[in-house]
Amino acid sequence: MMNTLLTNSKEDPVNDKVKSIVKTVLERCHIEKTQNALVVPLNAIEERTTFYTAFPIKYVWDLQEESNKLPPVINLNVRQKVQLLNYFKDLYALRKPFTFSQVAEIFTKTGIEINDPSFLRKQMYALGYESRSTTCGTVIVEIAKLRFERYLYLSKVIRFRNNNIPICYIDIRVIDKNLKFEEFSLMPNYDKSMNRLYFLHALSRSGIVNGIFSNVIDREIFTKWLTEILVTKLQPNSVLILNNSDFFNEKIKPITRYDTKLGMLQWLEKNDIPCSSNMTKPELYELISKSRIKSCDYKIDNALKAMGHNVLRIPEKFQDLTPTELLWNNLRNEEYNNLKIIEIKNTVETYIEKIEKLKWELFSDAVANWEKEIFEIDSVTEDFLDTFVFDTDYVHEPSSNTSLPEQL
Repeated sequence: MMNTLLTNSKEDPVNDKVKSIVKTVLERCHIEKTQNALVVPLNAIEERTTFYTAFPIKYVWDLQEESNKLPPVINLNVRQKVQLLNYFKDLYALRKPFTFSQVAEIFTKTGIEINDPSFLRKQMYALGYESRSTTCGTVIVEIAKLRFERYLYLSKVIRFRNNNIPICYIDIRVIDKNLKFEEFSLMPNYDKSMNRLYFLHALSRSGIVNGIFSNVIDREIFTKWLTEILVTKLQPNSVLILNNSDFFNEKIKPITRYDTKLGMLQWLEKNDIPCSSNMTKPELYELISKSRIKSCDYKIDNALKAMGHNVLRIPEKFQDLTPTELLWNNLRNEEYNNLKIIEIKNTVETYIEKIEKLKWELFSDAVANWEKEIFEIDSVTEDFLDTFVFDTDYVHEPSSNTSLPEQL
């Protein structure tokens, strides 16, 4: 029946465009099968859609915006996020199931009034919370992956601070007429025709370590600035903190047994692993499999580690846990009076140049205090959650259609 439908043009419900998409998906799935690995990282959902369908990424972005069933996430600041964690910690201490009124009350305490139960459920999911069944009833908890990754990040950054190791935050901000100074990595799309500038900068406790303005931005420009310009300004053994966006997270191309001998040799040479063209493919692959460099490593991380620096990434849902956000909050309050882009750029430069050392230290200290507070709350929260007996059959499957249960 299926063969008839596909070959009979009069009854064919699958048009040529759909056939083309299916063929593209089939071909690219075959590529991944032969490589025994994903070509595009799993978390890069828009890029993966473009890869499989061959549709422009802007079309994917527009379609996602049109069909997205989750509302825009409420813009909580760090202080409100810390309050949210603290209030949930207090609820866990009661070891009782939650009611909707209790969850709504938590938001009210953070200064946000939500009266629509459906909207609140979607917001909680968008913020990284999910419902879990326990022997005490249904409770709302953060997705374990978010909690664990945040714990690891905070434990490391706090240790670096305590050991007086220099910490540097990396950021890219968009300078345009909107004056929102958004993070480039959080923007829904990138249009080269837009009249805007991009400010690549690194900020430490002492101020801006280095910053450049660019008319265009891509991963190559960012990597060159980071590895050829910024590193010359850094103190030895610095810690560089980036955000968690896909823009910063290009992974090393995986090498499998199915790659060519030339490909294996190039990979080994690129990563400074001694090898010889006289070696066989099994011997080359054994070197690859024994190397410390894995396919899940990020290219930027390895480049910076080779220069003696450490790399951390700000935990998901806490992208504003950085002094750069405090800097740009101050810049948003400046007077710009319908200036041209170049004039806005000059205003930004002048403002940054005039910031006193004490203010930079206040930015850094505020973030350090938040880090300690969140770390302490998370530690106590984990102790409380350990007293619950969770449904052992539960497996978290992230989905845009997932929401919190109606009974909450």
